Amino acid sequence: MAEVPGRKQKEADQYWVSFGAGDKNIVAGLRLEQVRILVYRVITKSFQPLGITPEQAIILVEVHNSSAPMTPTRLGKIIRRDAAAISRILSRMQKNGTILLMKDLEYKNLIRIELTPKGTEICEGVEKIIKSQHAVLFKVLSETEVDSFLVMLEKINKVASDVLKHMKFKSDL
Repeated sequence: MAEVPGRKQKEADQYWVSFGAGDKNIVAGLRLEQVRILVYRVITKSFQPLGITPEQAIILVEVHNSSAPMTPTRLGKIIRRDAAAISRILSRMQKNGTILLMKDLEYKNLIRIELTPKGTEICEGVEKIIKSQHAVLFKVLSETEVDSFLVMLEKINKVASDVLKHMKFKSDL
């Protein structure tokens, strides 16, 4: 945002990226990323008293709320992380005592994720924090605006997912 002579800029206006100023799509994409990072930092600080990261919080809630047994593969698709990243996160969570990784008795190559009592207790705190933080973050939007925002995010999500499926990487060649 360009500075207007004689007008004091609001602090929040000063920190938008300047790249792409002539293209609304670039500006929207970059602002979306800046807001995502800022919200992530708010959520990260909110979870510090529980001793977990936002990714660990999502995993605890997803495992807790899942009607079917949770597996690392299914979890990776939900939180959009590759197998190596999921493995690292789950290993840390098992070490800190919030989850158990169990081999499936029927399908020997399948691993199931279960919450420990500590994980269940932390999960309850996670849900309270998420509700509280999101109530604060989204209070500036009306219910209709939140509904519209969700529709927009879903549209962008679908396009990004389709684009990613068709992209070629060095490892694909």
